[in-house]
Amino acid sequence: MNENGHKPAPLKAPEGFLLTYQGQLLAQAFAAAGDVAAATERYAANCGMELQFTSEDLRDTGLSIYTTATK
Repeated sequence: MNENGHKPAPLKAPEGFLLTYQGQLLAQAFAAAGDVAAATERYAANCGMELQFTSEDLRDTGLSIYTTATK
């Protein structure tokens, strides 16, 4: 068991968190965050502005999308 009390799936096991509904939702939220950041950076560049999102920005955006979707 790990520190949060859950038994981790074996590395070679086909099951795991990312195969669950919640795991898929989280993956989709982070993918959406990346898509939004890339589109926003392109838009800013087309307007003559420089904008670059950090990994922390993407993490925060992805988690915000995820928590909103799970409410």
